[in-house]
Amino acid sequence: MNNQEQDITHENAKSALKMIENSQKDSITSFRPTLSVMLIAAALFGVMTTSASYSSGNSLWSFITIVSTVLFICVMTYRYVSLRLDGKKLKLTPNGMKGGLFVSIELLILTVVAIGSMELYKSGEEWVPIVGGLINATIVMISLYYFPTSDFSKITEGE
Repeated sequence: MNNQEQDITHENAKSALKMIENSQKDSITSFRPTLSVMLIAAALFGVMTTSASYSSGNSLWSFITIVSTVLFICVMTYRYVSLRLDGKKLKLTPNGMKGGLFVSIELLILTVVAIGSMELYKSGEEWVPIVGGLINATIVMISLYYFPTSDFSKITEGE
Protein backbone atom coordinates (compact mmCIF):
# COMPACT_ATOMS: atom_id res chain seq x y z
CA MET A 1 0.00 0.00 0.00
CA ASN A 2 1.22 3.43 -0.85
CA ASN A 3 0.87 6.39 1.43
CA GLN A 4 -0.02 9.31 -0.74
CA GLU A 5 -0.53 12.63 0.92
CA GLN A 6 -3.58 14.42 -0.32
CA ASP A 7 -5.04 17.60 1.00
CA ILE A 8 -8.56 17.20 2.29
CA THR A 9 -10.71 20.23 1.88
CA HIS A 10 -12.85 21.59 4.66
CA GLU A 11 -16.01 20.66 2.76
CA ASN A 12 -14.84 17.06 2.25
CA ALA A 13 -14.06 16.71 5.95
CA LYS A 14 -17.48 18.11 6.89
CA SER A 15 -19.27 15.78 4.51
CA ALA A 16 -17.28 12.79 5.79
CA LEU A 17 -18.18 13.64 9.40
CA LYS A 18 -21.83 14.10 8.43
CA MET A 19 -21.84 10.69 6.73
CA ILE A 20 -20.34 9.07 9.85
CA GLU A 21 -22.95 10.76 12.06
CA ASN A 22 -25.78 9.65 9.76
CA SER A 23 -24.51 6.06 9.74
CA GLN A 24 -24.37 6.07 13.56
CA LYS A 25 -27.96 7.34 13.74
CA ASP A 26 -29.06 4.74 11.20
CA SER A 27 -27.39 1.93 13.10
CA ILE A 28 -29.00 2.99 16.40
CA THR A 29 -32.37 3.29 14.64
CA SER A 30 -31.96 -0.23 13.27
CA PHE A 31 -31.71 -1.55 16.84
CA ARG A 32 -34.97 0.16 17.82
CA PRO A 33 -37.78 -2.36 18.34
CA THR A 34 -41.02 -2.06 16.43
CA LEU A 35 -43.76 0.12 17.85
CA SER A 36 -45.86 -2.89 18.79
CA VAL A 37 -43.01 -4.49 20.74
CA MET A 38 -42.32 -1.18 22.53
CA LEU A 39 -45.99 -0.72 23.43
CA ILE A 40 -46.38 -4.31 24.65
CA ALA A 41 -43.17 -4.14 26.73
CA ALA A 42 -44.12 -0.78 28.24
CA ALA A 43 -47.67 -1.93 29.00
CA LEU A 44 -46.45 -5.14 30.60
CA PHE A 45 -43.97 -3.23 32.76
CA GLY A 46 -46.71 -0.82 33.79
CA VAL A 47 -49.03 -3.72 34.66
CA MET A 48 -46.18 -5.35 36.55
CA THR A 49 -45.68 -2.20 38.65
CA THR A 50 -49.40 -1.69 39.26
CA SER A 51 -50.14 -5.30 40.16
CA ALA A 52 -47.07 -5.55 42.41
CA SER A 53 -48.31 -2.47 44.27
CA TYR A 54 -51.78 -3.95 44.69
CA SER A 55 -50.53 -7.43 45.62
CA SER A 56 -50.00 -6.99 49.33
CA GLY A 57 -51.48 -10.27 50.52
CA ASN A 58 -53.76 -10.78 47.52
CA SER A 59 -53.01 -13.86 45.46
CA LEU A 60 -54.77 -12.62 42.30
CA TRP A 61 -52.57 -9.52 42.03
CA SER A 62 -49.51 -11.62 42.81
CA PHE A 63 -50.47 -13.95 39.96
CA ILE A 64 -50.89 -10.98 37.60
CA THR A 65 -47.45 -9.73 38.66
CA ILE A 66 -45.87 -13.08 37.89
CA VAL A 67 -47.64 -13.44 34.54
CA SER A 68 -46.74 -9.89 33.43
CA THR A 69 -43.12 -10.44 34.47
CA VAL A 70 -42.88 -13.67 32.49
CA LEU A 71 -44.54 -12.05 29.46
CA PHE A 72 -42.20 -9.03 29.70
CA ILE A 73 -39.20 -11.35 29.72
CA CYS A 74 -40.65 -13.22 26.71
CA VAL A 75 -41.15 -9.97 24.76
CA MET A 76 -37.62 -8.80 25.49
CA THR A 77 -36.25 -12.24 24.55
CA TYR A 78 -38.22 -12.06 21.30
CA ARG A 79 -36.63 -8.68 20.59
CA TYR A 80 -33.15 -10.04 21.27
CA VAL A 81 -33.67 -13.16 19.15
CA SER A 82 -35.20 -11.23 16.25
CA LEU A 83 -32.19 -8.89 16.24
CA ARG A 84 -29.87 -11.90 16.23
CA LEU A 85 -31.77 -13.43 13.31
CA ASP A 86 -31.31 -10.14 11.41
CA GLY A 87 -27.58 -10.44 11.98
CA LYS A 88 -27.36 -7.76 14.68
CA LYS A 89 -25.72 -8.43 18.00
CA LEU A 90 -27.18 -6.44 20.86
CA LYS A 91 -25.09 -6.56 23.99
CA LEU A 92 -26.95 -7.41 27.16
CA THR A 93 -24.83 -5.00 29.17
CA PRO A 94 -24.25 -1.36 28.24
CA ASN A 95 -21.04 -0.10 26.71
CA GLY A 96 -18.75 1.93 28.90
CA MET A 97 -19.20 3.83 32.11
CA LYS A 98 -21.78 6.29 30.76
CA GLY A 99 -24.08 3.52 29.56
CA GLY A 100 -23.75 1.65 32.84
CA LEU A 101 -24.49 4.80 34.81
CA PHE A 102 -27.51 5.54 32.60
CA VAL A 103 -28.96 2.05 33.07
CA SER A 104 -28.26 2.16 36.82
CA ILE A 105 -30.06 5.49 37.20
CA GLU A 106 -32.96 4.24 35.08
CA LEU A 107 -33.29 1.08 37.20
CA LEU A 108 -33.11 3.15 40.37
CA ILE A 109 -35.94 5.41 39.16
CA LEU A 110 -38.09 2.43 38.13
CA THR A 111 -37.49 0.77 41.50
CA VAL A 112 -38.22 3.92 43.52
CA VAL A 113 -41.49 4.44 41.63
CA ALA A 114 -42.52 0.80 42.17
CA ILE A 115 -41.64 0.74 45.88
CA GLY A 116 -43.17 4.18 46.40
CA SER A 117 -46.38 2.98 44.78
CA MET A 118 -46.47 -0.03 47.07
CA GLU A 119 -45.90 1.97 50.21
CA LEU A 120 -48.36 4.72 49.32
CA TYR A 121 -51.01 2.09 48.51
CA LYS A 122 -50.45 0.49 51.89
CA SER A 123 -50.95 3.89 53.54
CA GLY A 124 -54.36 4.28 51.88
CA GLU A 125 -53.75 6.04 48.56
CA GLU A 126 -55.55 3.72 46.16
CA TRP A 127 -54.84 5.68 42.95
CA VAL A 128 -51.02 5.72 43.32
CA PRO A 129 -50.31 2.22 41.87
CA ILE A 130 -52.02 3.18 38.60
CA VAL A 131 -50.00 6.40 38.34
CA GLY A 132 -46.82 4.50 39.25
CA GLY A 133 -47.54 1.94 36.54
CA LEU A 134 -48.09 4.72 33.98
CA ILE A 135 -44.86 6.43 35.01
CA ASN A 136 -42.85 3.23 34.73
CA ALA A 137 -44.49 2.33 31.39
CA THR A 138 -43.58 5.78 30.06
CA ILE A 139 -39.98 5.44 31.23
CA VAL A 140 -39.66 2.02 29.57
CA MET A 141 -41.21 3.34 26.33
CA ILE A 142 -38.88 6.34 26.21
CA SER A 143 -35.89 4.16 26.99
CA LEU A 144 -36.71 1.64 24.26
CA TYR A 145 -37.36 4.38 21.70
CA TYR A 146 -34.52 6.83 22.34
CA PHE A 147 -31.88 4.53 23.83
CA PRO A 148 -32.32 1.06 22.27
CA THR A 149 -28.62 0.30 22.71
CA SER A 150 -28.22 2.15 26.06
CA ASP A 151 -25.88 4.55 24.27
CA PHE A 152 -26.09 7.70 26.35
CA SER A 153 -23.03 9.46 24.89
CA LYS A 154 -24.93 11.74 22.48
CA ILE A 155 -26.97 13.22 25.32
CA THR A 156 -23.94 13.85 27.52
CA GLU A 157 -22.02 15.48 24.66
CA GLY A 158 -24.74 18.09 24.37
CA GLU A 159 -26.11 17.10 20.96
